[in-house]
Amino acid sequence: MRSSTLGSRRRTRSPSTPAAPRSQRDWQIVKRYNRSGYEHVRTITKPVAGSVTVKIAGSPVTPAAIDTQTGRITFASAPGSAPTASFQFDVPVRFDTDNLPVQVNAWDLQIVNNIDLVEVLE
Repeated sequence: MRSSTLGSRRRTRSPSTPAAPRSQRDWQIVKRYNRSGYEHVRTITKPVAGSVTVKIAGSPVTPAAIDTQTGRITFASAPGSAPTASFQFDVPVRFDTDNLPVQVNAWDLQIVNNIDLVEVLE
């Protein structure tokens, strides 16, 4: 977990995921989950810097910009077809409780059995 007011859990690398168009040049990174014919689209707002790989028609491309604070990809000109991306992303979390039970086994050995985290929805 990264240290900050809001923590973050690192997710594993996402397979190629179509981006959602915001305009002809700007695209939002999304993750699509398919279960039993139902599709859930998650907007990715915190891709890990250096982990985003963008492809158009299966060929790697270098976009003009990738904003790691919003998950937006900007191209110099409109791509000819929908881009796909593979990436890692962080999920903002917070502690579920204000109390953290710690078991003290020795002066230099403390154990926390369980730390409950809750996703912070943006």
